[in-house]
Amino acid sequence: PIHYNRVGMEPSMVPAVSAMAVYFVWRAIRTARKRDAVLAGAFTALGLYTYPAGRAVPLVVALVMAYHLFLVRDFNRRVARNFGIAAVVAFIALIPLGLYFVQNPNWFLLRMHQTTLPTLGSESPIAAIQTGLKNTLLGFFWRGDENWRQNFPGRPAFDPAQIVIVLVGLAACARRMKQSPYWYLLIWAGVGLLPTILTEYSPHFGRALGATVPL
Repeated sequence: PIHYNRVGMEPSMVPAVSAMAVYFVWRAIRTARKRDAVLAGAFTALGLYTYPAGRAVPLVVALVMAYHLFLVRDFNRRVARNFGIAAVVAFIALIPLGLYFVQNPNWFLLRMHQTTLPTLGSESPIAAIQTGLKNTLLGFFWRGDENWRQNFPGRPAFDPAQIVIVLVGLAACARRMKQSPYWYLLIWAGVGLLPTILTEYSPHFGRALGATVPL
């Protein structure tokens, strides 16, 4: 994210926005304050204004909300109210962008079509997705992004010490999956990696920036 920020490219906003969205959703659940719900909705909507990969931000928030709506036993009316407030705020914040996309649908679909045509539009989309998943996972410790703009070509995302720390963290999350904070991290990281798994040139570190914070 620091590198992209220095280059002056919009992907650098995705980690910050996604972190704030998840943070305020978590606070809205824990504290049940309306202010936190308003900020959760605002930052969720802001994700769509950043970069195509930022469209994963609302998906992360939606999965967190669905988890609490259908699986968590301590769900209560105040949490439901806050989810409603967050949804309304997000909808209002998205009106300008939504109107633009309605009037110019190509701008909503063009980049997704360009980047997924070689994968989801191929003769074997399942095989292409499997290849994207493999390349993305190997990109952490074996062979990273080849693009000079985003990486020393081929350098893995993590050094050996970081790999150990990430594995320890994943093990901790797996042991505590039924507890909300750990579940959030796994879902957040997984959804954040989808833009590079489902598109060409995986591992693409720019499209995977949404997974930076949870990883």
